[in-house]
Amino acid sequence: MRLLREWGFANGIRGKGVFVRRLDKLTRIAPLRYFRGQEARTYVREAEAANVEMQVEHKTTKTTAPANVAERLGINEGDPVTCTRYFIRMGNPPQPVTSSLAWEPLAITGGTDIELPHEGPHADRGIVDRFSAIGHEVNQVEERLDIRTPTAEEAKLLDIPANRPVVQIVQTFRVADRIGAEDDLAVETADILFPADRYELRYVMDIK
Repeated sequence: MRLLREWGFANGIRGKGVFVRRLDKLTRIAPLRYFRGQEARTYVREAEAANVEMQVEHKTTKTTAPANVAERLGINEGDPVTCTRYFIRMGNPPQPVTSSLAWEPLAITGGTDIELPHEGPHADRGIVDRFSAIGHEVNQVEERLDIRTPTAEEAKLLDIPANRPVVQIVQTFRVADRIGAEDDLAVETADILFPADRYELRYVMDIK
């Protein structure tokens, strides 16, 4: 049992015992997951497709953009943003699947119906539909993937062995709706982290 826990095949829950993990993977299909007409958030659709239970924790705060976030959003360091922290568990018993931070510039969302991602008439809808509601048509998403070993803090948060690889995604959504603008307008950027064995990454790309 000790080896099973070290390898990540079992986990203990206080007061309930030790359970063998189900390692059924979720499927993350890009760019299809971002296509228009899909109102629910991507992680909701992926859990439904895999027929697994899901628990989502999220908390949004208003803050200022640190330097790396400001650069990705094309704003100044210290400009006002919202920051939403997500922690997602799936399966039975629940296993940590994703930890992420997402930032949106309040210069764009402030005072609109989508100022807070999980409040208002467009609460809990995906990025594309939310920004479309205020006149910004999202037409590009960039994702930079890094496969690496987790930090001690990340391994503890995701409940995985220290040698289990994680996938880190730096994600940025953009719109190109400004006539004459030299650069696209970034509307959201996120740092996403998940254990490498919890997702199948699938890419379907047209060749032009």
